[in-house]
Amino acid sequence: MLTNDGAWCWFQDPRAVYIKGEHERTYAQWVTKNGKLQIGAFDHQTEKTEVFTLKEGWDSDDHNVGAFIVLPDNRLMVFYARHNKQGIYCKTSSRSEDITAWEDEITISNSDRIT
Repeated sequence: MLTNDGAWCWFQDPRAVYIKGEHERTYAQWVTKNGKLQIGAFDHQTEKTEVFTLKEGWDSDDHNVGAFIVLPDNRLMVFYARHNKQGIYCKTSSRSEDITAWEDEITISNSDRIT
């Protein structure tokens, strides 16, 4: 199990990704009831879970959860936005298959709508 306190919405895809590289892990994102945007990793070999908070004070809204891209070197790129608010944001993990270190957040767009 990744979390006891998490919500996500049906239209953010992918909501979870599986990587079999150096490790065999499933990664997922969610927002907590206190508005923390979190990412978790479940290791299928050790059965251990690791959780990292990407953002604090992110609103408690299931629409605020992100989506993933797995880069060719198995780093994770995550995209996230807030429901009915400006801005689309992105972070990339600093190391392959590791959720504990991230590059600086990038603002992709500040517009209300992406066209």
